[in-house]
Amino acid sequence: LKALSAHLSMHPAFTLLGPQHQGMRQAPALWIPKTWGEVFDAYRAAWRLLVGFRRTAKDEEKTDAAKRMIDSAFSLIQDRWMEDEVIAALEELVADPDTDLRPIVQFISRFRRLRWRHLSRKAAIRLRSLDNDLWGSTLESQIRRAVVLGTWEDVDDSISCHGGRKYQATLRRLARQALEQPDLLTRLVPSLSSHGGFSSGAFGQAIGQRDTSTRWWSAIRQGLIDASEKRSPEFAGGYLSAVFVRDRRLWETIALDVLSDPVLRRHAKELVMGSGLTDAILNELCARVEHGDVSPDAIE
Repeated sequence: LKALSAHLSMHPAFTLLGPQHQGMRQAPALWIPKTWGEVFDAYRAAWRLLVGFRRTAKDEEKTDAAKRMIDSAFSLIQDRWMEDEVIAALEELVADPDTDLRPIVQFISRFRRLRWRHLSRKAAIRLRSLDNDLWGSTLESQIRRAVVLGTWEDVDDSISCHGGRKYQATLRRLARQALEQPDLLTRLVPSLSSHGGFSSGAFGQAIGQRDTSTRWWSAIRQGLIDASEKRSPEFAGGYLSAVFVRDRRLWETIALDVLSDPVLRRHAKELVMGSGLTDAILNELCARVEHGDVSPDAIE
């Protein structure tokens, strides 16, 4: 896999000495392409070998192969003679349920941020189509794309819309729509509590801002506990940050409950320190640290 990654790199590289140089022994005659066609064929052969290996590999090797494909694709897709094969492979990755989609989302988002520069019109259209497939048409798929699979490249930062205002507006819209569909949000809470995403905290905050009665905290709390070893506290921490702004006394009550729970207090840094702080909770937090219930990292 390392050899294929090096072969598929579009960056020029050379070495003065290599394993073929052995003292006074004459170096072997290595392959030197005579035409650009031979160069292109060599790239295609290496790419097809990598794609074929991923199809039959399992576990870590399959994941590693997919990552190397995506890394190599950024340069290769910018060449007309490789774009069709690269995009077809990306579409295959997206269709595979075993694929971690976050690197692919980042890959597409980088080109979108670059306004699809360096791509042919056909390649740009196909990448946009793939991006639309990832967003999907349902509220659930859009929350998954924006929150769990989101990336820095999604955040708008231009003269007309600085600081991600458009992206934040999207999260607020998705939060409002999710609260309007309680059954859907109930299904999503376990996933949001076990898959830390780029925007998990911001989405949790958006939910908390609109949930003025704090009715969803019990479900979020239980979802975080049930997530077990896959527990990811960012969503719950974001929700509590909204509670802190709206009602300090209620937030203190919840924070004390978090610190008294042997499961939740493992995440005191994200759930308590990360969502707000008052003198009373700081004193309780320090006492828990001194007693050994909470890691000292929680107050760093």
